[in-house]
Amino acid sequence: MPTSASLSSESITRPPFRADVVGSFMRPAKLTQAREQFLGPQTADRNLGPHNNAELKAVAATGAVVGLCPTTEANLGDGVFALPTWLAAGGTFAIGSDSHISLSPTEELRWLEYEARLATKHRNVLATHDEVSTGAMLWRHACAAGTRTTARNIGAIEAGRRADIVVIDTNSPLFAGRDEDELIDTFVFSGTGHEVRDVMVAGRWAVQEGRHSAETAIAVNYKRAMHRILE
Repeated sequence: MPTSASLSSESITRPPFRADVVGSFMRPAKLTQAREQFLGPQTADRNLGPHNNAELKAVAATGAVVGLCPTTEANLGDGVFALPTWLAAGGTFAIGSDSHISLSPTEELRWLEYEARLATKHRNVLATHDEVSTGAMLWRHACAAGTRTTARNIGAIEAGRRADIVVIDTNSPLFAGRDEDELIDTFVFSGTGHEVRDVMVAGRWAVQEGRHSAETAIAVNYKRAMHRILE
């Protein structure tokens, strides 16, 4: 949802998170007027697009990161974010989920591309000449923007960065014949999450051989909580 970029930005830096508030989160007057006309007979869909695109470009110019949750938006029927326009304007994005409809990062990423395909009726919409691997591009962009929004020194395996690492089981038949960016492409577009073998958070293994260190306790507590809610 485009927001006004006409007001000054306010940065909130309280670890472990960071939020950049741009404007008032209220639609600019021109966009509001255009949408009101669109709901009536005065404005056709093709005439609303330029107003949306202009606002997207203005917000992208501020350096804002948008947090996209395509599975949630699909579940609620909220619409499709114009990601090709946003990226063309130099915008950056991170992913997440604001519900428990889906908690899969790969599903969120793949649906960003699928939404663009449905909207344009073309394939490989988000790939570029410099980043021909769509899956790898989506993964790297989300990691880089996620690093910014969390204000943590993460997002890459480099000296001095916090050790947050996801280990994929490349011995899975799913990855047969795949290498480098093809591995990420396959994981993003065909992965189910079962391909994740190990997960390290801040230098400590949270998942090993596909099992969380507190998996049993978490499951027991979850079931107990659900029974209390439903009683």
